[in-house]
Amino acid sequence: MTQNPGASIVAGAGSFVHFSGLTLVNGTFATSGTGIGQVVGSSTFTGVANEGVLTVEDARLLAIVDGITNNGAMTVNPTAGGNGTYIQFNNSGAIAGDGEIVLNASGNVDTASVITVGAAVATNTGDHLIRGTGNIAAVLINDGEIRADQSGKILRLNGGPKTNNSLFSAVNGGVLQLSSLTVTQDPAASILATNAEVQFAAITLNGGSIGTAGSGLGRVTGSSTFTSVINNGLLNIDDARLLAISSGLVNNATITVNPTAGGNGTYIQVNNTYELTGTGQVILNASGNLETAAVYTVGGAVLTNAPGHTIAGRGRINGNFINNGRIAPGNPTDSTSYIERAGTYTSTPTSVIDIDINGVIQGDSYDHFRSTGAMTLGGTLTVRLAPGYIPPASTAFTVVSAPSISGIYDTVNLPVLPQALGYARIQYLPNAVRILIPLCTTDWNGMDGINSQDLFDFLTDFFSNNADFNFDGFSNSQDFFDFLVSFFGGCK
Repeated sequence: MTQNPGASIVAGAGSFVHFSGLTLVNGTFATSGTGIGQVVGSSTFTGVANEGVLTVEDARLLAIVDGITNNGAMTVNPTAGGNGTYIQFNNSGAIAGDGEIVLNASGNVDTASVITVGAAVATNTGDHLIRGTGNIAAVLINDGEIRADQSGKILRLNGGPKTNNSLFSAVNGGVLQLSSLTVTQDPAASILATNAEVQFAAITLNGGSIGTAGSGLGRVTGSSTFTSVINNGLLNIDDARLLAISSGLVNNATITVNPTAGGNGTYIQVNNTYELTGTGQVILNASGNLETAAVYTVGGAVLTNAPGHTIAGRGRINGNFINNGRIAPGNPTDSTSYIERAGTYTSTPTSVIDIDINGVIQGDSYDHFRSTGAMTLGGTLTVRLAPGYIPPASTAFTVVSAPSISGIYDTVNLPVLPQALGYARIQYLPNAVRILIPLCTTDWNGMDGINSQDLFDFLTDFFSNNADFNFDGFSNSQDFFDFLVSFFGGCK
């Protein structure tokens, strides 16, 4: 059937128009009131505009030629039947208009699909929406929105490559699954999970950003590659999966490696030399085997943890690595664990090691950073006590270790102790850095109780104007007199 471009087929209130084995060329289909158009036998629309409610029934196919203008609602498989049901683009064309295509698959996403054939490319234009649960296997350019919005159900994008110039989203508990394909994004485009989930399952993602809002979550459920991507949300790399990074990653939120602490190797793999930039953190969450949460480089690649970015948790850093940022064993704010650098480690002036102490068991109740190769110190060491924790007197905490250690930290921030304990001290050994808790205030150097070395060390600090023994905020002669009284009186 061929229509004049100004002609139309209309289903009025309470009526139906059935399209069965029809080729419809040009013109418009429209509905009013409760009217519905139904594709009850596979049909073809060529240059048609839809202004109404149109359904593609279970096991049927609607082929589109030369694109479609859709200002209404087109539902694929409205009964969620168990058979393959399709909108198929036979050649390249636009999905124009401000309407929506609703996919309504059964538990099998292939029961409601958008597909292309041959070299066809479908373009979802700026005001148009494709949503629901089903499968988009089409070669697709998205200038509008693709949205998974059915709670607990999957909208899968797979098959042909996708170009996203606007928004892929998951909302209301829906699951957007990007599976076994390449997605190329405009720098301003994004993939966003809002109180919902986005799954990256064996994909290559080039450019753009990913993010979350509310309880939203991104998950790497199949080993994938990100190239020049910005992460602005919560992203998990599931047990036994790998996220390969090429040409840099800007991480402004949290990437967790092995969130369940599963027993399999789980990795961030660095494919080429770049900086891990941004204000976010990578949290390693290994089981007892540190290789279950690791960052590593391949070939001659060098990973630089940039200033402002944090690597935290429990796990291992392998390969060529430069730390200009922050390393925080355990949770970056309050829990304790240890991170191992497999290889040599050299601190830079901007590097920071954060240590939390909440007990006397290394790597369990207090943080530990260790290297399997030689370590050169520099940058900043910050040590904090957990809220309410008072360390035992005359205790040494080995917070950093390596087969050999050279240099000292440029800046050391030590915790404030109860006045009866005095001042925490740092001790540099050939293979360790220790934080010393004194026996009492007079145990000035925190080592071996009170002896003549404490007096000599106090005098050294006193003449450097750094001996506030009585905690009055000043280093002056009164500190000298008070120290002598205490020194000859011993710990009280």
